Amino acid sequence: MPSPIAHLSIGYVIYRVFRRRIPADFRRLFNVSLALIVIMLLSVIPDFDFFAGLAYGDIGKYHNNLTHSLFVGVFIAFFVAGLIYWRYRAHFWLWFTISLIAYNLHPILDLFVGERGVMLFWPFTEARFLAPIQLFYGVQWGLGWISPWHLVTIISELFFFLVVFFIVYLLEKKFSASSPSAPDE
Repeated sequence: MPSPIAHLSIGYVIYRVFRRRIPADFRRLFNVSLALIVIMLLSVIPDFDFFAGLAYGDIGKYHNNLTHSLFVGVFIAFFVAGLIYWRYRAHFWLWFTISLIAYNLHPILDLFVGERGVMLFWPFTEARFLAPIQLFYGVQWGLGWISPWHLVTIISELFFFLVVFFIVYLLEKKFSASSPSAPDE
């Protein structure tokens, strides 16, 4: 699995893409857009099954299973969009789309780690899927908490974040003249 660095960077990109469609009066929490917090949280939620693995002493048994299903992403998106609509009267289908993309890009990123794959289509199949190319080194659970391998992962994913951020910056700069501006995060 990629570390949270890669997943959070994709969450940030999703926020940057959709932020102009999110009403400016949407709440702020600790002077940070609540939309940014929700989207970045959605981008890492599938890995919360990691904590069950820690609690029971077998990360591999609990991690990268049903929480990494695209179909679970649909249910999470309905739940989050419904909650935001109910609480803030925000546009349901906008938040459904944002939530679905943010959640489901997580297992898609996990496809690109040379490990055991993810259960993309659970509950219809427990088959694990893996992309034919490896884009991320990934976190290796069996190496313990402190390992040189983790340093390689962190450095490569920080580089990934910088590249993604730079591309988003260039695209926003290119298209900013044709669309109304919104406050930056």
